[in-house]
Amino acid sequence: DAVQDASVKSALQVRLDAISQQLSNAKQTLGTLITKAEAVDTTGMSADTANALKAKIKQAKQVYNDASVSVMRLQAAASELQAALDALRPDKTTLHDAIVRAEAQPAYIRNDPAVKSALQHAKNVEAAASSTPADISSAIQQLNSAVTAAQKKEADAQAAAQAAVADAESQKTAQSIAHARTLVDKVQDQAVKTNLQARLDAIVVQTFVNKQTIRQADNTNITLSTSGDKCYNIKNATAVGQPENIPNGYQMQGSTKFTINCDGHAQPAVGYTTKITLELSRIYKVNRLKVIKYSINGANATDITEKVTFKTSVDGKRTIVEYSITDGGFGDMDKTANGVIDDPVIIYERSENTTPANGGNQPGAPAKNGKTTANSGRLSETGDSLYGYIIGAGVLVLGGAAGVYAIIRRRQ
Repeated sequence: DAVQDASVKSALQVRLDAISQQLSNAKQTLGTLITKAEAVDTTGMSADTANALKAKIKQAKQVYNDASVSVMRLQAAASELQAALDALRPDKTTLHDAIVRAEAQPAYIRNDPAVKSALQHAKNVEAAASSTPADISSAIQQLNSAVTAAQKKEADAQAAAQAAVADAESQKTAQSIAHARTLVDKVQDQAVKTNLQARLDAIVVQTFVNKQTIRQADNTNITLSTSGDKCYNIKNATAVGQPENIPNGYQMQGSTKFTINCDGHAQPAVGYTTKITLELSRIYKVNRLKVIKYSINGANATDITEKVTFKTSVDGKRTIVEYSITDGGFGDMDKTANGVIDDPVIIYERSENTTPANGGNQPGAPAKNGKTTANSGRLSETGDSLYGYIIGAGVLVLGGAAGVYAIIRRRQ
């Protein structure tokens, strides 16, 4: 303004206006860039690049607010701020850590299809320069979820196998062991699997017994057989001695005291019913038999003849006694439904010369006590076959006729 020469003054003014415009443009550019930088969300960005950006924003503001700032200083501040923006990178540290953890898992976890897929995707995101924080966060979530799911699958398999092996160790049945082996095969951890297999291999299968021969005092045998839909294992069976309280006119022909339980069966049970079959040492006239239950001390005799069925063995040489007993009910000595049946029983035969008391069976009459499926066609009480007598009579008649015919021939 102090210059008087108008042409010189005008030229200088033009130059000043140009500088002012450059300064204004540079300041506007820096201001716009500062606004842009402050709007950037640094969440998920690496700490070093985020901190560098914050520092450059602060410096740029100081330059922007400097009243004596030059165009070059404004341009330099803008350039440095833009470089900080360009250098801003997502933080892949957490993603990298997730990848490292996944790769450190046992092979059976790494080889899980979902884990393999998620792990490869995470590596691709880590390697890509254009990955966004959202890409990284998604990759981390997918990988961690896949690993957790695979770990839970293995934990569940181990828990199921452990429970099945413990059950097999308790049951000691082939069925429970086979079931446990199926579940153990699903376990991926080799050390755990080997331990469980060793436990199964150590189990001695406990098979149930449903037939046993019981030696009697007279060296004859009674064969005990059991059957049922739940439990019918013969835990033990022995003959018993002659009790003091015996029926008048009867003699003991066989005895047994046995215990039934659920050993060797797939599932324990209480209140179950078991069918008992006693095959005696020979054939008997069943209308002379009594089946008596005793308590453990030989007292409290109970006649159960009416509750049994008499049969004859297939070869016709032995009498069979059948009846059913129930845990906690009929036939169970302790009358308690506890999964165990104790049953002492004695078979008596009435002497030939003894008349039954109280309207009992008379010679020649069918058995009143107990059902019988013994062979028909016999003379009651004698045991002889009626058919034999008929055949014998026929032979005598034919023999007599032949003799008469021979005499007539000689006279002729």
